[in-house]
Amino acid sequence: MKEFRFLLITIFISLTTIGQNSKDTTDGRFHDTLLNYFVGKWIVSGTVHGQEFKNIDLQVEWVLNHQFLQIHEKSRDIVPWLQTFYESLLFIGYDHTNNRYVAHLMNVMGGDNQLAYLFFGKRTNNKINLVSQFEDSSTGSFDSESFIWQPEFKSWHWIAKMVNKGKEEQPYLDLKILPNN
Repeated sequence: MKEFRFLLITIFISLTTIGQNSKDTTDGRFHDTLLNYFVGKWIVSGTVHGQEFKNIDLQVEWVLNHQFLQIHEKSRDIVPWLQTFYESLLFIGYDHTNNRYVAHLMNVMGGDNQLAYLFFGKRTNNKINLVSQFEDSSTGSFDSESFIWQPEFKSWHWIAKMVNKGKEEQPYLDLKILPNN
């Protein structure tokens, strides 16, 4: 009997350790201790497609009955290759059945390639990695985006890479996200 109880305790501890550090409470809402650090206003700077950007604002909040974390990104400068300001909404939620993050992206590029804007992801420590579920039809590559919480700086690091034939390419997006106090 002691061995059986030990086995049950071991399984329970393993399952709670393996799972994401998000808790499913009886209120039916999505709670995530790591994403809570993202709530607020942020200033973003870094490199996108080899070009430096300094004037990007993020506003992050829980929305839709605390089911999604909404990240509203808006540039203050015109993006040369888009010939307009960049703006996007990223909604990050959690699929409790499959133990994974789910994210939906909408941006100024429109819905022509709407399937490319669905991501699933996992968390490892202070990093959430989101992977596009659909390949680029012209290249066969897909997008992999990581949000890394850096508690010592109270900031985030956002890195995005294309994955082509199983190999990660160099980051096309490397951004520092700092609090906008």
